[in-house]
Amino acid sequence: TIKGVTDVPSALLKATILNTANDMGNVGPDYSFGWGHINTWRALNLLEQNQWLEGNADQSGDLTHTIQIPSGVKEAKIMLYWAEPPSAENAAIALLNDLDLTVVNGSGVKSLPWKLDPTPNPSILNTPAGKGRDSLNNMEQVLIENPIAGTYTIHINGTQVPLGPQHYYIVWEFVRDEIKVTYPAGGEGFVPGEVERIHWDAYGNTGNFTLRYSTNGGLNFSAIGTVTGDKRMYDWAVPNTVSGQVHLMVIRGGKRDTSDYPSSIVPIPQDLQVVKVCPDSIT
Repeated sequence: TIKGVTDVPSALLKATILNTANDMGNVGPDYSFGWGHINTWRALNLLEQNQWLEGNADQSGDLTHTIQIPSGVKEAKIMLYWAEPPSAENAAIALLNDLDLTVVNGSGVKSLPWKLDPTPNPSILNTPAGKGRDSLNNMEQVLIENPIAGTYTIHINGTQVPLGPQHYYIVWEFVRDEIKVTYPAGGEGFVPGEVERIHWDAYGNTGNFTLRYSTNGGLNFSAIGTVTGDKRMYDWAVPNTVSGQVHLMVIRGGKRDTSDYPSSIVPIPQDLQVVKVCPDSIT
C-alpha cells in the first residue's frame, strides 16, 4: 500500500517512472531518448516516501501546493502529469487540456519546466531543451539544480480545461550526491566462474568508480575493477570460492556504498535424483 492506495493508478506510475528516469542524450527531455532510461530503484523510493500528491484543475484555476526541499540536494525534480483523453482524428494539436506548472522558492524566484522545439528540422529537433511554458504535452517537469533548502510553492494553472475538472498528479524527487548498490541487493545465489552484472546508482558522471567484494561479511574486501564515472554497471566474473556472506562495494572519491544484505557464492549441486515423493517427505 502506497499512501493509502492499494492499486497504484497507471497515471501515477507513469509520472513516477518519467520523473525518476536516468537522463540520456541532451540534458532534459529530448527527441532521441525521451525522458531517459527507467530507474526502478528511484521510482520505488519516490512512492515509498510518498513524494506525490493529486488534485483537480478547472479552466483558469490557479492551484497551489507546497513541498519542503531539504539541504544537501543536488537536483530537485518536480513533475506534473495528467491522463489526457484522446483528441479528434487529424486534430492540429493533440492536447485538449493544457495545465501549466511553475515552482516558486521562498524568495519568489520562479522555475519553469523544460520545453522542446517541435519544428520538423533535424538540427532543431536535436537542440537541447530550454525552459518555458509547454502547451503541447501532458507532462511537465521543473528541474532545480542545487536548490536552497526551504519551502517551495507549486502552481498549477488551468490554462485550457474544456473537459474539466482535469485530475492530475504531482511527483517529486530529490537527488543527492551519493552512491547506492542496487544489485546484488542481498539473498542472491551466485555460481563460481559465472558472470554477474553489478548495478549501482549515483549522481553525476565525474571521476571513476572502484568495485570491490567481500566473502566474510564485509571484514575484508578484494578488488574487482575500476570503471569511468558515466558507467552504472559492471560484468563481474564470480570468484571460485564458497561463501554465504558476500557483499559488494562501490566507491567514488569520498562516497561509497555496500550492499545491505549478504549474497552467496556456491556451486550448483550435481547428479541430484528424486527417487521418491510422498505427501510429507521427499527422497
